[in-house]
Amino acid sequence: MHRAFLICQGNHAVALNEPSCFQHDYAVGQASRFERVVRDEDPHPVELIQCAPESLTQVVSRCEVDGGERLLDNEIAGRFFAAVVKQAKLRRYISGEHFSVDGTLLEAWASHKSFRPKDEGGPPIPPGAGRNAGVDFHGERRTNETHRSTTDPESRMARKGNAVAAKLSYAGHLLLEHRSALIVDMELNQATGHAERATALAMLRRLPATKRRRTVAGDRGYDTKDFVRECRAMGVTPHVAQNTTNRSSAIDGRTTRHRGHGVSLRIRKRIEEPFGWMKTVAGGRKLRYIGQRRNRAWFLMAGAVYDILRIAALDAQIA
Repeated sequence: MHRAFLICQGNHAVALNEPSCFQHDYAVGQASRFERVVRDEDPHPVELIQCAPESLTQVVSRCEVDGGERLLDNEIAGRFFAAVVKQAKLRRYISGEHFSVDGTLLEAWASHKSFRPKDEGGPPIPPGAGRNAGVDFHGERRTNETHRSTTDPESRMARKGNAVAAKLSYAGHLLLEHRSALIVDMELNQATGHAERATALAMLRRLPATKRRRTVAGDRGYDTKDFVRECRAMGVTPHVAQNTTNRSSAIDGRTTRHRGHGVSLRIRKRIEEPFGWMKTVAGGRKLRYIGQRRNRAWFLMAGAVYDILRIAALDAQIA
């Protein structure tokens, strides 16, 4: 029987529809463990409510959900993701030594027409043209310093490459371990142009302390002197792809001569799998929420569900 799950805290709740490939007992077990984790940290116990999808509306109304602000304030999505990662560690599916980092742009729920000058200048909208009037942007210089979206002010205009159109976006980042290709950390923030490297370093710093040497793989965008220097200062060997286009690489033969460098670059490509899943199956190619906090909560929940599905697949291989 297809079921829906509702994770409740006090008089606030978040609803999760069970995917068709979910095993019912496994989903209940995950939520039960999540309940014990949160109960130790919060005076309001977490309750799992199981119900048929058609009766989910009545259950939500009984819980008097107030729009989710309490869930955002209490970092429920982040704690749920951390609980899932903890279960993967208990199963010894996660490597503590070898990782990959990458980032992607997620299109915000805002259009080009909402990207207006901060001083309210710019091309005038024809009178009587309605709320979806055509606007001519030709000849107008539009940058994040001078313009801002009126729909989602926290989004930023960004593009993936020189030959790609710029869109209002947020930047999503993943830290993937190499043993089972599970997400161990993730973050969503503003697309500033330098967010990938700065966020990657922040996620590496959040890893548990260890005396053993770690490695981190990344694409050519991470081949900068600052990123390589910061990684080595943390005891992390940067196995990044060399960028030698009109410049010299920040890493040399002391790193690339080792077989592990090539192995890391080959496994690094698996980080595209969760990104692809989130954009297609989870529907994140275009974000559906306004503001960084709400989109970050969705991003963390999507990553947690992806990890749960990976853990279920790994459990099935062992069984």
